[in-house]
Amino acid sequence: MNEDKRPLGFMINYLGKSFKRAVNEECQKHGINGTYSQIIILLMKNPHGITQNFLCDKLHLSAPTVSLTIKNMENDGLIVREQAKDDSRKLLVYLSNKGKEMDQIIADCYHTVEMNMVKGLREEEIEELRTKLDLLINNLTEGEN
Repeated sequence: MNEDKRPLGFMINYLGKSFKRAVNEECQKHGINGTYSQIIILLMKNPHGITQNFLCDKLHLSAPTVSLTIKNMENDGLIVREQAKDDSRKLLVYLSNKGKEMDQIIADCYHTVEMNMVKGLREEEIEELRTKLDLLINNLTEGEN
């Protein structure tokens, strides 16, 4: 490998962290915590409720971090927790109406950052990048779930 070239994994990791930081900063302009935004997005995609373990797995966060964040979001009126109808041992997390109101603001924040990230790329280059990134993701996640 040419030593002048940075490893792809390093570059992709750096891009992911930079994107997350930029989204957090954009969301902060609207008074929304970055981790809150990630949880709200997942809850909007799963309106029938999800478990805290599901949040941990999807967001790659520790159980204590998710537990504390969920507690704070519940105190802020953004989510509600209810027992699952099919299993009283399982607590499901749902967005409250107040939480649902933040969805469009968060979507706009992500869109703003994404448009900034891809400036200078043509639409066909963006689609080609998506395809290649999907391939890389699939290569590393084969056999998961």
